[in-house]
Amino acid sequence: MMRLSVRAAAVGAALCILPQLAWAQATATTTTTTNTPAHDPNRIVCKSGPPPTGTRLPGARVCKTQQQWDQERQDAQDELNRIQVQRGLGNSGQ
Repeated sequence: MMRLSVRAAAVGAALCILPQLAWAQATATTTTTTNTPAHDPNRIVCKSGPPPTGTRLPGARVCKTQQQWDQERQDAQDELNRIQVQRGLGNSGQ
């Protein structure tokens, strides 16, 4: 029973993380000056979040450096990989 609830929690966490990553990538808008290179880690990138539940108004706009967005994406990917590995290690042929 404990394994089942751990697996359910891992799957639930993964299902919560993945849509947020997809949404952030789909709604990303960049605000930069024309002389800033595209790979500059200090470039400011603004993204709109998902709309609040029950409304059609756009979500809050969050601005961070490209380096911060990259780190956030990497952290989410690392967490997802950790969950998947733990789920794979916990499977004892059931």
